[in-house]
Formats: sequence, C-alpha cells, structure tokens
Amino acid sequence: MRMMTLEGLRHKRYVVYDDKGKVVIITRQKNVARYFFQTGDKP
Repeated sequence: MRMMTLEGLRHKRYVVYDDKGKVVIITRQKNVARYFFQTGDKP
C-alpha cells in the first residue's frame, strides 16, 4: 500500500494504492486516506 498527495489549483487529493498499483480510494480528507492506508481495507 502507498499513499500519494495530488495538488491541484484549489484542492489536494489523497490517493491510496494497493500493492498491485490499483487505486483503492481518492478523497479530499487526509484522515480517511490514512484509515484505508493503515487498515488495507477496500471500500
């Protein structure tokens, strides 16, 4: 799992990827991204 931050003109987006490189979740809220990053759960 890995988490990245994408910075746009007005908003940041947090993207969590699984081990295979597939996107698990895209969110604006850092705490939600951290939850999925730590637990490894899929929505």
